[in-house]
Amino acid sequence: MAALNRARPEADRLELLPSGLLRHHCAHPACPVYLVSLATPRDRAAGTRRGLFGHLQQLMHPARMYVPGFHAAAARLAARSRPPPPRPAFAAALLALLQPRAPPEYAAELAAHVDAVYDQLVALQPP
Repeated sequence: MAALNRARPEADRLELLPSGLLRHHCAHPACPVYLVSLATPRDRAAGTRRGLFGHLQQLMHPARMYVPGFHAAAARLAARSRPPPPRPAFAAALLALLQPRAPPEYAAELAAHVDAVYDQLVALQPP
């Protein structure tokens, strides 16, 4: 994270939250606005995150899948071991944690999201 921030202007620094998400930036490498600040002027003035959440809301279509605590659980799992656990072990542990909250009809979408989040957390994890 420090290496990424060295090349960024002061007003556009990346801030990793305890949930594993960035405060105002999309952290999905395949996204066209990857690591672009999505903070609105109101977000900067009031400390809100409406710009990022508006962007993320678009990505939830068509399934509108939402699993409470998904990113926080993923960040906790990634932080427990350094280096990060292998992808299959991480995916199995995270899916087991989320099972009570994850609708079964979203199993395939959830598994794909677990893979994407694993890649993000590994890329953003401090050394």
